Amino acid sequence: MTLPPSGSNNGTTRGSPRAIFRGIGLIARGRAEGLNCFGDSNKAVIASLAPGAGLMAATLVEGVLDGDGERALGAVLAPFCV
Repeated sequence: MTLPPSGSNNGTTRGSPRAIFRGIGLIARGRAEGLNCFGDSNKAVIASLAPGAGLMAATLVEGVLDGDGERALGAVLAPFCV
């Protein structure tokens, strides 16, 4: 598999928020070209993890506020135990 030029990826700049969400969507559908949407620096790796970390944090906070923090923690950590 060859990488596209680092300056663009189908109209979006590699590593930009739009490209990251596009990459997540492509990967979720099993399309390997989604990996090309992410940048190639350490900062880009952290930025690509931010949406998932935000969703996990929101789930945990919602569970704690609902009084069911243990279940929420289990729901957040369950995908890592497979």
